[in-house]
Amino acid sequence: MSPFDLWATREDRARQVNAKTIAGYRSVWTSWLNFLSDQGVKWEDATEGNVQAFIGGMTPRALSDDHPSTVSQRRYARVMADVYTHAKVCGLIRANPVRLDHPPVPESEASTSTFFRDEQYHALVQCLPDALDWHAVRNRAILACFLLDALSASEVASLTVADVNLDPEDGAKHPAEIRIGYVQIRGSQRRPAQSRTVRLAWKTTAAVSRWLHTREHVAKGTGNPLFVSTRGEASLTPKALMEICAEHVSRSLSSPSGTTIRWTHAGPTSLRNSCLLRWLEDGWPPDDVATRAGLSSPHRLSRLMRSSRRT
Repeated sequence: MSPFDLWATREDRARQVNAKTIAGYRSVWTSWLNFLSDQGVKWEDATEGNVQAFIGGMTPRALSDDHPSTVSQRRYARVMADVYTHAKVCGLIRANPVRLDHPPVPESEASTSTFFRDEQYHALVQCLPDALDWHAVRNRAILACFLLDALSASEVASLTVADVNLDPEDGAKHPAEIRIGYVQIRGSQRRPAQSRTVRLAWKTTAAVSRWLHTREHVAKGTGNPLFVSTRGEASLTPKALMEICAEHVSRSLSSPSGTTIRWTHAGPTSLRNSCLLRWLEDGWPPDDVATRAGLSSPHRLSRLMRSSRRT
């Protein structure tokens, strides 16, 4: 199986990406392979210089344009980076030749952003906390729920252990291997659309699975919340979730000089919106995005749809 098909199969399984979107991604990868073929270079031997030459030499979409669209360049780079990242995880290559540089963000804009896209979103996902202690294991799972599955803060805070269902993946030889994860979201009478079963992204599933194992050793007191507080005694408060998100954004999107910018208003909603916007820009129908996000109508996505480059 080709590196693209390996990645596309995972994307289809993990995020239920539709066939039209996958076809668009395949077109990007095919263009890249054709470019490399003309250079006499195999995909696994490509260098950062090859990538820069390819992205910089793209043909403008409109004949009146002197240069290719920055949006198109970023889209091509993102798809290539994702395929190479997955190939590296599978052990097919040692290094990813595609770099998604993170542009500096003025501090004046840090407090007003409601979503992150492109390089910033990629950085937030790639910089999910390593499992250095049980707090980091918990936070990685929480942040993945926001960034990859667009759960809301109230949904994450109200999840219980009983709401999580992890099944061994087809073909797994042992229950401890990669799992397919689901969470049951229980909406209120006032918001019945919130009631749904969410199939988690593979990275979220892995993070939640590890947290469940860790939780057994740290949870205290009565009740059975999925994510417990720092003392392990109760569910997390909205303020705690806000602090977890703001700290992650500040750490992931530090300035090129290494100075940390405090993103004080970058909380769960910002991360959730970033995921929703990514789905819209990946070609998901608004109705499907609204259903998956537990929204009563796609009209609730109107502000993000206006921000989407596909509309």
